[in-house]
Order: sequence, then C-alpha cells, then structure tokens
Amino acid sequence: MENTKTILDLKDAFKGETTASAKYAACSKKAKEDGYKKIAVLFEAASYSENIHANNHKKALEKINEKPDDFKPGFEVKSTKENMQDAINGETYEVTTMYPPFIETAKANKVR
Repeated sequence: MENTKTILDLKDAFKGETTASAKYAACSKKAKEDGYKKIAVLFEAASYSENIHANNHKKALEKINEKPDDFKPGFEVKSTKENMQDAINGETYEVTTMYPPFIETAKANKVR
C-alpha cells in the first residue's frame, strides 16, 4: 500500500485513541476520588473501548508493514464534570470531524 495519507491517518488515529484511553483511565480515577462511582465505571469502560480502537489501528498499520510512532499521551485531568464535557467534545470531534475524512481518503484509494 502506497497511500501515505491513509498511513498518516492511521497513525493519528492510533495516537488519538491511545491518548483517550489513558485520559479516560485517569478520569475514572478522579471520578472515584470525587465519589462518583458510576461515572468512574463509565470512564473505565470508555478507556477499555478506546484501547481496543487503538489496537485495531495498530494491527491495521502492522498489516501494511508500518508501525505507530512512539509518543507519550498528553492530557489534563480536571473536575469530573469538566472531564465528562471534555470526553463528549472529544468523541464528537472524532465522529464529526476526524474520522469522516479518514474514511473518505481510504475509500478513494481503495484501502480495506
């Protein structure tokens, strides 16, 4: 596969999902500390899900003999309410802004 844009998209997606997984795990811990046990469980489940997404992107890269870039996830944990809004904003961005062009590029280049 010689589609550099799709490779870059997969690497960006891996970084985003890896960062989201780490962030949501930290937000789960914060929610527990704040006494929001049910919210902590939701963040924990989201963290697990994002890790699956990241691993799927990694596997797709490996399938084409590529590997994700090394990086350290960076994020800030705030209040549980702010963390919830940040999660909503992040997931909305993925669905409305980030992934649609990634998908269109892959389709245009017949990447499966």
